[in-house]
Amino acid sequence: PVNITTHIWAKFLAGFVFSILGFLACFATLNIYDFEGFAMTAMTSRDWTILLFLIGILLIAMAYLIMQTYFCCAIGSQFKSKVLSSVVSYFIVNNALGILTVAILAPIAIHMQQNGQIDAIMEQFMIDPLSYSVIGVLPVLLLAVFLYCGVLFTIQFLVTRYLFNKTLNLE
Repeated sequence: PVNITTHIWAKFLAGFVFSILGFLACFATLNIYDFEGFAMTAMTSRDWTILLFLIGILLIAMAYLIMQTYFCCAIGSQFKSKVLSSVVSYFIVNNALGILTVAILAPIAIHMQQNGQIDAIMEQFMIDPLSYSVIGVLPVLLLAVFLYCGVLFTIQFLVTRYLFNKTLNLE
């Protein structure tokens, strides 16, 4: 016997681990190709900072998308045609969250554009892509992505647990 929360976390962690392994396998296949014309210089601490922030955003987004998929499976389990309902719910949920994201980000972007902040960041990026003013945006971006995906992740987890409590008999 297993409770619903354990069941959801087990499925989520399995999906997350396999997604990371698939991502690493994609990177490993790059070693097959011969990159003679591609010169790589030693990475500075700023380069590592940017790389770590990008990896952080990738991991957060990957975790969120895996939970979203499981959330849509929970919605689909409420209907007679579970697979079709899950696919349709994924398209609906994905589009609805896209609209929500644009509705949240558009006012912020418009405000930043009116204050000239976006132009200043882009101008500095064109002059020196690794300057502090550009890199200083990365922690804020990572925090925003983490909070937004974290809130959606939590909501989807709680709804998934509720829906599976109604339909699954795991205990």
